[in-house]
Formats: sequence, C-alpha cells, structure tokens
Amino acid sequence: MKRLFAALGVAAFLLGTTPLAHAQRGTGDTGADVPKHGRLDLDAISPRVVTSDATEIRVTGRLTNISDRKVSRIEARVQVGQALASDDKAHAALTGTVATDQSSRWSKVADALDPGQSARVDFTVPLDALKITAPGVYPMLVNLNGYPEYGGQTRIAESRMLLPVLGTAGGTAPPPAAPATITVLWPITDKPHLLSAFDSYQEKRKVLRNDELAKALQPGGRLSNLVEAVEEAAPKNSAVGSSLCFAIDPDLISTVSAMTTNYAVRSGEQIVERSASAAAKQWLDRLRDVVQGRCVLTLPFADVDLVALSRAGLTDLEKLSREKDSIVTEALSAVPLQHVAWPADGVLDARALADLDETVVVMDQRGLQQNPPAHQPVRVTAAKEGVQTGPSVLIADPIVNTAFERANQSGALRMQNALAAIAYRAGVVGKTGGSVLVTPPRRWTESAEELTALLRATGQLVEGDRLAKAKRLTDLAAVYNPGRTVPLNYPPAGGAREISPELTNKVLDARNTIRDMVNYMEEDPARKVRPSALTDPLQLGLLRAMSSAWRTDPAGGAGANAEVLDQVAALTSKVDVVEPPTSYALASSSSPLPLTLLNDLPVVMKVQLNFSDTPGLRTEPLEEKLAPGGGRQVKVTAEVNRSGQFTVDAWLTTPKKGMVLGNPKRLTIRSAAYGSVTLGITLTAGLLMVGMMGRRVYKRLRYGPTMKKPVEDMNERLPQSEGT
Repeated sequence: MKRLFAALGVAAFLLGTTPLAHAQRGTGDTGADVPKHGRLDLDAISPRVVTSDATEIRVTGRLTNISDRKVSRIEARVQVGQALASDDKAHAALTGTVATDQSSRWSKVADALDPGQSARVDFTVPLDALKITAPGVYPMLVNLNGYPEYGGQTRIAESRMLLPVLGTAGGTAPPPAAPATITVLWPITDKPHLLSAFDSYQEKRKVLRNDELAKALQPGGRLSNLVEAVEEAAPKNSAVGSSLCFAIDPDLISTVSAMTTNYAVRSGEQIVERSASAAAKQWLDRLRDVVQGRCVLTLPFADVDLVALSRAGLTDLEKLSREKDSIVTEALSAVPLQHVAWPADGVLDARALADLDETVVVMDQRGLQQNPPAHQPVRVTAAKEGVQTGPSVLIADPIVNTAFERANQSGALRMQNALAAIAYRAGVVGKTGGSVLVTPPRRWTESAEELTALLRATGQLVEGDRLAKAKRLTDLAAVYNPGRTVPLNYPPAGGAREISPELTNKVLDARNTIRDMVNYMEEDPARKVRPSALTDPLQLGLLRAMSSAWRTDPAGGAGANAEVLDQVAALTSKVDVVEPPTSYALASSSSPLPLTLLNDLPVVMKVQLNFSDTPGLRTEPLEEKLAPGGGRQVKVTAEVNRSGQFTVDAWLTTPKKGMVLGNPKRLTIRSAAYGSVTLGITLTAGLLMVGMMGRRVYKRLRYGPTMKKPVEDMNERLPQSEGT
C-alpha cells in the first residue's frame, strides 16, 4: 500500500510539471500569476488612446532574463478583457485582478536568453483580433511565455495596463447627454532646498542644501518636464489648457528666484559659491509665460504639513504659511485663486480644518465619511467653537487617484493607467453630469513624454466638447450650495504619514525661542535693522522643517529640522556673558563685580543677568538694555559673606528669567573680606573675653593680693574633729 501511494505521488508531481500544465498556466489569465523569470520594460504602446482611424496596436520594449536558468522559445501576445462597466471593475483592473481572456496570436521574441541577457520586444496586433468593437476602457495584458530549462512552457514576464478606446472601425462614441467636466491640478512644487539663516541681513546670497534643484530645472529635469509638457500639449488656446490650474509652492519660487543671482551650495562642510543660474532664470520665464491668464492656486509655504502644525498648536505658523501669495504674484505676475486649499494627501483632521477656515477645500474621498460620490461637491462638517460648520469640498476622483498611486512601474508607460482612468471616469460621469477632478501626486517624477501623453489624452476627451468639457478650478470652486453635507474622516493612514511629534515638538520649542527673543528686541536708530529681518528667515525655516515632503522622507525632515534649530541656537548665542580671563579678587564685602555682556546682533537687546545660588554670595538679577555690535561692561553689586575662593555661574536670559541666551559662564571669586556674620561672631567673642577679664580684676580689687581665698577662709572656721 505504501508503494502505491508513493507511486501516485510521483505521478501527480510529474503531471504537475508537464508542458500541458504550464501551457495552460501561461496562456490563461486570472490575474494571480506572478512571473519570476523575466522583466519586461515597455517603451511604448502605440497608440496610447485608440481612435476610429487606428487598425493595430504596436508594442515595443525590452525583455531581460532575471532568472538563473536559460529560457527558450520566447513569444509574446496581447490579451484584453471586457470593457470596464463599474468602479469596482475599474479598481480591480488597476490592481491587476481582472481576467483578460481575449487574446491575439503569439509573436516570436527570441530563440533563447541566457541569465542576464536581454532581447528587443517589437510586435503588432490587429485590433480586430482582440474583438474590440465598441468604445470603452479595456484591461490589457502584454504576456510573454517561454520554456525555462528543466521545465515546460510558462509565463516569464507581463505588463498590465488599461487601454482607452474612443472609437473603432465601427464608429466613435456618441456625445454624452450630460458631458462631464474635467479639471486638472498641475502641481509645481518640490522639497525645500534653501538653508535658513538669521544673519541674512549681512549676507545677501542664499545657500542651498545641494545641487539637486539646479538639476531639476535643467532640460530633462523634473521641474523642467512639468513646464515642457504644458508647452507641448496644453497651450493657452487649447481646451485642455483651460482645464489646468497650477498649484504652486511659494518656497520653490522664492528659492529659484534666489538662484537667478549669485548663490551658494553646501558641499560637505564647505560652502561653494555659484554664479547666477541661467537655467533658473529660463525656467522662471517659461513658467511665467505658461501661467499667464490661467488659474493659479498657491500652496502653503513649503507645502507644510497642516495637520501636524495644527496638532502642535502652531496656528501662527499655519497662518504664516498661507500668507505668501505675494511671492508668486511678484515672481510670476499671476493672481492666485483665493480661499481655496489643497492639503497634502487630500486629508485633514477636524482641528486643522477649523484652523484652515477656507471657503473651498480639495480633498480625497477617503477624507470624508459616507463615501460621497466624487463628481459632486459636498459640504463637510467639523466642530468649531461648538458650532457644526465647514467649507465646501471638491472631491478628487478616487479611480484616477488609484491609477496615480499604482502607476505602472514597468518601463516608460507609467501614466497609461492614469490617462485611461480619466477617460473611464469621463464616460461614467458623463451619463449623469458632474466633474472629474484630477489631482496628480505632489512631487511626481514623470518624464516629459509621459506628462505630455497624459495631457494629450485628456485633450482628446475635451477637444470640441466631444466627450467632456474643460472647466477651470476657479469656476468649479464657485459652488455656493453643495447638495450634501457629510462628516469629516481622518483616516489612520493620514495620521501615520504626519510629521512625527518628536520633530514637531522641536519646532514648537524653536518657535517659542524666536517669539520670546523678538519681544525684547528693538531697532537701533543708527543701524536701522528691523528685528523681523533676523527672525522672519527662521520662521520660514521652521515651515521648511515641517514640509509635507518629509512625510515620505523622515531622514530629510530630521536634517532640515536640525539645520534650523542650529540657526536658532546661533541667534541666541550672539547675546552672552563674556567669560573673564582670570578670577575676580574682592577686597571688601560690598565690592562691585565687573562683568562684560556681549550683544553681537544688529538690534538693541533687553536682557537679564542671573547668578546661581552660591553660599557666601548674594546678588540680585540685573536687567540691562544692550546696544548692538559689541560688549558692554556692567558692575554688579554683590555682598560677600565669607572669605576664600569659590565659584558662581552667570548667564543671560530675556527679562523675567525668560529664554536662556548664550551659555552660562563660571566665575571664580577670591575674597579677603569679612562678611557681616563673621564680623558679628568676632565681636561677640571679643565682648565675652573683655567681660571675663573685668570679673577677674574685680575679684582682685575686692580681696586684695595677700588675703586667702574665700574657700580657704571658710575651712579654717570649721570645727575640728577629735583624732585629727
């Protein structure tokens, strides 16, 4: 019996590894197969959007054998599934779990590939072979099969995507009864690059953290690509161009503007000078040109993490971050849209929403309860001063967001799913009317080709109002009576991505230091430097340390935080007690104690001089007003109650023992004087000695020098006993 079971087991194993079994696995598709033998890097799918004049699809790319076995007889084909008919199907297609049963014929790719070898993939598929007969958005699979050594036919690589079809040989999609509107936010932002310095009043040049921003501004760089795509595919006179609203970070514009003159870059421990950047000037000029006459939305300065600031009670920094529209206005000659906000990740908690106090907020659907439909605005409720209130909310399209989040990582076709998702949602929303609001990732890194393809595909939808209409965010935000009110929802994932409380608390302490110092600064009439000229750059530095860019880069956030904290410490160190070169010798109990106080700031500073509690020394805190630019000697009245050598610590604070300035200095004091206690003890001892001496003199005067002592006289007068 054991031999029978063993034989059956071997037979089952052999059947499981036959070429037939592998062939079935390689040709069918359930969305669950994960190729482990090859990597397919697609260069292009042409056309990206199928129209009625297209007859075939061409697939180009490169296949690499990433296994440790030779793979032979490699072939490729295209498979498609049913057109998406619901959001659930769309989500399933974006996550790769939709079947693609209709397939083309196999096309030869290579005879064999050894481990590490690559081969060119280039084949065409007739559209009629895929049985696509009607407009729609279809899930598509590029499937490569082969024969690994010691095995049968199996799928060795794949790439999944969505294919939008606007028209076929049988005709185009009819215009919808109620065309959807499409609005696209186009983020122009980056992580903070500028180092904050309080002494910028002396050094006008700006110092950048590294050369990354310079590379991003050059042709082929990330920021250059964002402008180039608009120039190429969304000019001002185009329909898709009017759908764009540029979401711009004032900190980025301020930094790039600084690069148009001489600036510097930190390289290790060195500061390297840079001449004015031609690329920075050219990029600003191009951006200024493309935004003229179009919608501009100013993001909070440095695109700060509004929720983290609100949670820490840093409402003053929140307000400051939203008051930098003038930077964009002056640099780009643009008029930013007012009272509209787009928070990072599209989510807010109740406190941040109340602090924001805007009329319209662009939010993600997951930031709202009850899962409201994305194509209509709603009003969100949030408690503020006991009253349920809240702004209008424009909901970013969730299917398009899913496509952005799951952008195809294989090869160049990263935006294929996003442009297909826009086409799908336009068709769905077009049945009932409404808006499709497209909110790309804040700091996306797509090539100019991919960004251009996205805009061109969107243009195909809105040109001539054929399938949808372009709508400016300005018009979309002009909604006075949203039809539905829903509660706010702050998802756990949002809290997990916030700037950490550890970093936020450090920013809070630094803010308190800056605020305390500026309260005791005064402008010097001779120097004419406003205190805010010292503290404003540090305030902006605190905002950079709280940028939402650090949500995905905690190490970068810690570095930015440390940099601005160092600058705050450097500011406070400019006001200090000068350490004396030698010890102090006090000749009397009330000798003045001379000290030199330093104010190396260009403003007048009010300070308080403090001393540690030291036995034998009594002092009173001393308040002084220090003129800028040097040291000032003060004389402290000190009462010394002991002699000898001892130490005492001296330090400066803002008045009323506020913020510590500089570092405590240890003073060594040598005293040769008697204090009041010591003098009192000495006088008492002297009086006792005088009294004792007077008593002795009195006795001598009374009894005389020859008389017997009173004790002896008494003994003589006692009766004597017999026998003695």
